[in-house]
Amino acid sequence: RRKTVRFADSLGLELTSVRHFCEADLPQVPLPALPPPRTADLFKTRKPPALGDLEPVLFGPPPPLLEPLFPPQPGASPGFTERVRQHKVRLEWVRAEPAGLRGAVRVLNLAYEKAVSVRYTLNRWASCAEVPAAYQPAGPADGLTDR
Repeated sequence: RRKTVRFADSLGLELTSVRHFCEADLPQVPLPALPPPRTADLFKTRKPPALGDLEPVLFGPPPPLLEPLFPPQPGASPGFTERVRQHKVRLEWVRAEPAGLRGAVRVLNLAYEKAVSVRYTLNRWASCAEVPAAYQPAGPADGLTDR
């Protein structure tokens, strides 16, 4: 016996459903201009999708393009070490990778233990997230800073 899998969106149905438990919680939604199609009608009128239409479904949407809004190599600029001394912590470099962003932060060596985190935004600071940084043992040999 052969088994098949069908997804709701391929039948023209929604992928999610909303359930309300209290009548007072029902949203006020304007009536649509046209009534929704009945499931039986979808089987009669729907043509099979072309391969180009299936590409986003099969492969997913393209990943977002991450691009810093600042120079990607601030550590290569003149006076970088002095700025680290002055501000105690500075971004050294950053690059976009398929899985996200990768970079290095230079920290003034004030104590043996340090805690560094990186705060970032994807919507111009309407919201932000913070991730802890990991120490890189193969850092600069100047003794003044860590990475």
